Amino acid sequence: MAIATLAFDSMEAIGAAFASSQGQATAADVATFAQAGVSLKRLLLAFLAAPLLPAALQAALGESEYHPLAVFVIAAIAIYLLQLIVGIPGYLFLRRTGRHRLTGYALLGFCIGAVLVMALWMYSRPFEEVLTGLLASAWFGFLGAATTTGFWLVARPDRRVAPSDPA
Repeated sequence: MAIATLAFDSMEAIGAAFASSQGQATAADVATFAQAGVSLKRLLLAFLAAPLLPAALQAALGESEYHPLAVFVIAAIAIYLLQLIVGIPGYLFLRRTGRHRLTGYALLGFCIGAVLVMALWMYSRPFEEVLTGLLASAWFGFLGAATTTGFWLVARPDRRVAPSDPA
C-alpha cells in the first residue's frame, strides 16, 4: 500500500511541479538545487550518464528493424527529453519531500516509463493486443527504473556534500 501511495504522490507532484513552473525553473527550484547537498557537477554527470545503459539495453534487447546504433541514438535522445520534461520536476519533488532512497527514484522512473507507454498504447490501439501493451509498458517501466537508478547511483542524493575547506 505504501508503494501505491508513493507512486500516486510522485505522479501528482510531478504534474503540479511541471504545471506550476510551466516548463521554466523558478527561483525556488534553483534554490532547491543549490541547497540539495549534491554538487551541480555530479547532477550534470548523472543527467548525462543515466540514459546510456537503458538506451544500450533497448538497442541490444529490443525488437526493431533498424540498426542497433540507430535505436541507441533515438532511445538516448528520447530519454534525455523525458529527463528534461518529467525527470527534473520529479527530482525536485523527491528532494523537497526528503525522499532520498533508491526505491523512490526507481519507482518514479518505472511509473514514468510504464504510464507513458501505456497511455500511448491505449491512444493508438485502444483494445488491440492488450497483453502486448502490458508487456511493452512493463519493459519501458523497467527502462525508466534503470534510468532513474543510474541517476541516483551517480548523483547520490542520499549523501550530503561536505563543505569545502578554505585552507
